[in-house]
Amino acid sequence: HRRARREERSQQSLAPMAAERAAARQALTQQASSTEDGPRERAIRALADASELYSELRESHGLPYTQRLGDQAIDLYQQDDVLAAGYHTIDRLFWEENGQVLVAGANDPVLEARREAIRAIAFLAGDGEVASAIWSDEQGARARILACAGPSQDKTVRTRAIGALTRIVEQPGLAHTVWQHMPTRELVLTSAARPAGSEPPLAVRLEAWDCLIASVDKDRQQSGRSRLVRTLWADTEAFARELSGGAQVGGLHVRHHQLSAGRQHNLPQLLQRTGTHLQHH
Repeated sequence: HRRARREERSQQSLAPMAAERAAARQALTQQASSTEDGPRERAIRALADASELYSELRESHGLPYTQRLGDQAIDLYQQDDVLAAGYHTIDRLFWEENGQVLVAGANDPVLEARREAIRAIAFLAGDGEVASAIWSDEQGARARILACAGPSQDKTVRTRAIGALTRIVEQPGLAHTVWQHMPTRELVLTSAARPAGSEPPLAVRLEAWDCLIASVDKDRQQSGRSRLVRTLWADTEAFARELSGGAQVGGLHVRHHQLSAGRQHNLPQLLQRTGTHLQHH
């Protein structure tokens, strides 16, 4: 009986703390949708920093290698909050509470707010449940990521948006699903290319190649066969013309002179494993 009473008192003492955390999170989310540019940008940046920390916690199995935010960010979410909301991960609850404001922020007229919103989305996409939720939201989060990755966007926004796609395709079962989506295929391929007169910045191209490499490799690991590559190059001739600047198609012709040596070696190996020929120019 004494033990039961102690546990009851413990639960009662935790309830106000959970309510305080929820109130703090709600205040931050509300500020991130403020009509005032300065407070809104700062709140979105805080959300992005928090999402980065939770990403580090996830990837290091609970041992963050960065403590820029200290205990305050960690205290915003506790495992009890996650379980009480019916989710499995902090990232999933974070997305549920902040996803809409981050998607709106990725279309913010203030460039820094836009950069920070897409940074947050990219980190959260490293969680499998969040990645699935993002990709399933075709008219919302998915559409916003693709818009942010477009050629009219700032270089940092584009790079981070394609980074979000990279994290999505790295999640179990999503690579093949993502590459069945023609606008995504075309966007990543053209971002990796050097089309005449409109060459993307090198940082954008490198991230696009990372996305391509991760997609092929993940699908190969999960399916053991070349279904992704067959889908990805369903319109080989049209894409090859765009990527190689009109070279005659006799397989897959892709220019990537400015990519790092590691990426130059990795992609041919990955494509060869799945039965696709890559030719350098």
